[in-house]
Amino acid sequence: MKTTCVCDDAVKELVEKVRYLYSRHGYYKAEVQSTPYSLTSDKGHPRVSADIEIKQGLQYRLGRIELAGQKIFSADQLRPLFAIQDGQVFNVEKIREGLENLRRVYGERGYINVTPVPDTKPDDTYAVVDLSIDIDEGAQFRIGTISFSGELGSDSIFQQRVLQSLRLKPGDVYDSRLLEAFFDENRSWLPAGSKAEDHVEIAQNEREHTVNLYFVFE
Repeated sequence: MKTTCVCDDAVKELVEKVRYLYSRHGYYKAEVQSTPYSLTSDKGHPRVSADIEIKQGLQYRLGRIELAGQKIFSADQLRPLFAIQDGQVFNVEKIREGLENLRRVYGERGYINVTPVPDTKPDDTYAVVDLSIDIDEGAQFRIGTISFSGELGSDSIFQQRVLQSLRLKPGDVYDSRLLEAFFDENRSWLPAGSKAEDHVEIAQNEREHTVNLYFVFE
């Protein structure tokens, strides 16, 4: 009977890291396989060694990036978010970073559910990869309500100070940057170590396209 151990997961993780490393250097179709070998246990802990076989294949370059579905921004505005030029070595990491940049830019305009769907089209003859990205912008969200809870959050003076310092109010287009900026700019009087992810609960109202903010300060 074959059993698995933490070692098996470690080997799988190593294989994925090696594959990702090659994908960052243009080896888009690199194949990485492992052959594990069990070793003697060390104080009751199983050990394993592994031979890693790598077939790097062709090194691909970026052919072109095509954007479709966008309405709020033009393709010319969005293309610079991808720090890779046509003809450069195809780098999967730069593509992922570009997609994150795209989500951030849309999020700053209230399109918090934007969904970019990438589709790669490798051409082995010319060793290039064309990338098409279909963008589902979704709806624009605005601030719905802002409320407070917790011992400190129930203090009316504290609430007023938050509302006066927060550059967001009901009806405004939701911009996550402004929420993060509030915590950065008001560290002097907020509880030590306060961060948006720890002290703000964000609830989407899909029907009304609003975002409700719940500040929680114990």
